[in-house]
Amino acid sequence: MTTEKLQLFSFSTCPYLQSIIINLKEKQQPFDVTYIDLVNKEDFADMQIPIGRVPILKVGEELLFESSAINEYIEDISTNKLRPEDPMQCAYSRSWIVFIQDTLISLYKIFAAPNEAEYTEYLENLSIQLIILNRATSTPYFMGKNMSLVDIEIAPLLYRIQLIKNIKGPDLLVDTKKLQQLANNLFNKKSIVESVPENFNNDFIEKIKGFDGHLSKITNI
Repeated sequence: MTTEKLQLFSFSTCPYLQSIIINLKEKQQPFDVTYIDLVNKEDFADMQIPIGRVPILKVGEELLFESSAINEYIEDISTNKLRPEDPMQCAYSRSWIVFIQDTLISLYKIFAAPNEAEYTEYLENLSIQLIILNRATSTPYFMGKNMSLVDIEIAPLLYRIQLIKNIKGPDLLVDTKKLQQLANNLFNKKSIVESVPENFNNDFIEKIKGFDGHLSKITNI
């Protein structure tokens, strides 16, 4: 575990930031978070980030970007690993992390879909991805009895899917019973409950409203 102060920078509803925070909390690694405004990026304007996006992890004077790379770094500096020791299982988990991140992009396309036709198309694509994830899911965690890096990546996806249901949007897990059980198991973990700020739900709703898309209209938010 590093003795350097870990500082995170991102916006409050960032799913990639949430996965990093879950990882840090699982490892009981101290850290600070600065929530930034994506419109006014003065909080990190002086950081020389090649791709210019968040989350960013600052360790001393060093900066890391890309959430997967940040989570791998956290693994490397920690003793209680979430990464499987077996090389095949490790590669297997990395494959599913990429798939989950693609699924998260599909979810955000639903938020932004400007009309019913595009919304329906994106919803169908997302449903297929969720069915694939459901088939691959074990219990109590994605890869079996132990929590892994896959779980900290899928938790933000499932968290947002639950919030969509809460605002009377579609129940995206209705045909994926194993994902439902995984979500229940993950949402009972303190590291996940505490991985978002207190105002997260309101910020999330405002973000969907900001797209002014079909989802915001059918949910009347």
